[in-house]
Amino acid sequence: MYNTTSPLTTSSTTHPRSLPQQCRHHKHHRPPPPHQKTNNPTPPNQPTPKPQPSPPASAPSSPSPPPPHPLRPRPPAHLPPQPPPPALPLPLPLPTLHIFTSPSSPTAPSPNPTCLKHQTALRLASLPHTTTNSTNHASPTGALPFLLPPTSSPLLPAALLPVGAGQILSYATKAGHPLPARPAHPKAKVYASLIDDAIRPAWLHAVYLTPANAHLPTRLYLAPATSSWLVQTYQGISLRRAASEQLKIAAPGGVVDVDDVYASAAAAFEALAGALEGEEWVLGGEGGQVTMLDAEVFAYTHLVLEEGMGWGDGRLGREVRRWGALVEHRERVLKTCWGVNRG
Repeated sequence: MYNTTSPLTTSSTTHPRSLPQQCRHHKHHRPPPPHQKTNNPTPPNQPTPKPQPSPPASAPSSPSPPPPHPLRPRPPAHLPPQPPPPALPLPLPLPTLHIFTSPSSPTAPSPNPTCLKHQTALRLASLPHTTTNSTNHASPTGALPFLLPPTSSPLLPAALLPVGAGQILSYATKAGHPLPARPAHPKAKVYASLIDDAIRPAWLHAVYLTPANAHLPTRLYLAPATSSWLVQTYQGISLRRAASEQLKIAAPGGVVDVDDVYASAAAAFEALAGALEGEEWVLGGEGGQVTMLDAEVFAYTHLVLEEGMGWGDGRLGREVRRWGALVEHRERVLKTCWGVNRG
């Protein structure tokens, strides 16, 4: 039996008999074997708890290592720039035809028959080109038209490259756009003579020497080039003098008979209308292809029929309207070259 004391009282000495037996012989004390029952036995139905490992002894205090370097975010990775799309090829420069024309509509048919002839010829030949308003003083040959081929070299002066009116068809042929010139056929020579020797003199008289049409040279050729009244007056006098001299050269004996001039033109229009009767082109019955003769005929028939010219005396236009074949030919060329259908 063990002696018990109150938990509220303490004693400094204890009787030896009150100690357990093993305490007396503490030198020979041995821990009880694992199978021996203790004061707090484990229930038989539960496994014996495993001894918990003791926490490791704390290491002696030492300076703590510096915290790890914070992560630095990298800048966002950008994809390599996409290559730019292939540039479209620049359009090739085109030859430029210098003619009398309106600055506001340089591609319209020229009001000058010589310029209009070559302008129409290039369009009939399907040669890509541009047109620009110019004057005789700007031409290296002293007269319009002239063709300025394109040049890509800044070291080659453009002034060394002009193509005169007589070489424009040859230039078109070398560029791969041929248009037959006046063929060597006997009828072609006759038709060409009618245009040069009969129709052109009547045109010169109607435009430069007919009082009712005195405003035409200034309006068509001089005003687009200069606004100076003095220059226009001087150049107008020069043009009339040149037209009168050409008429005297063409007239028998150098004497100009106005009635004969217009009668010859009327006969020439009649002959050309006969050549075009039932045909599309002037030499339709002699091969059927368009030639430079068609451009020459159109150059006069279009201008004398054009209401926008402002004719005061339109006797030449009345002569052309008498012949349906000439009117149809003019409409055909207009549609082919300018896409204009006035039929």
